[in-house]
Amino acid sequence: MNDNIEFKKMRQGYSDALIELAEQDEKIVYVTSDSGGNERKWFLENAKERLIETGIAEANSAVIAAALSSDGFKPFILNFAYLHARMYNQISQSIAEDSYPVSMAGDYAGVWGTGGRSHNCITDLSFMRSLPNFHIFAASDYWEAKHW
Repeated sequence: MNDNIEFKKMRQGYSDALIELAEQDEKIVYVTSDSGGNERKWFLENAKERLIETGIAEANSAVIAAALSSDGFKPFILNFAYLHARMYNQISQSIAEDSYPVSMAGDYAGVWGTGGRSHNCITDLSFMRSLPNFHIFAASDYWEAKHW
């Protein structure tokens, strides 16, 4: 057994990739809804003007991201997967139907005990697949999330 293996969460892969991309491209904007993480810390310390915090108004993050995309920016959204259900109408009307290139990631998809039943999400892939002009990628580990 190799004791030198370091376990990294899938969310960390997304975070690492976003930071690497943002270091190279000033058009990348991070739109978050009260999420923590290394990517938020990086934007606060290095590119505060490219961090938009919507608080617990998750649906607003979809509309803001669409507006940014329409002006040539490259918005990234990271939320708990169950919040995408609350954002569905705004994602559909503001992003998908107008084909705006917005990158979204849903963290903690499926059933997870620590979040309680209100935070479980087993329908996120099915309802996101119903959107036009949308591409779905379901990462299974850190490496896949980092190299999406």
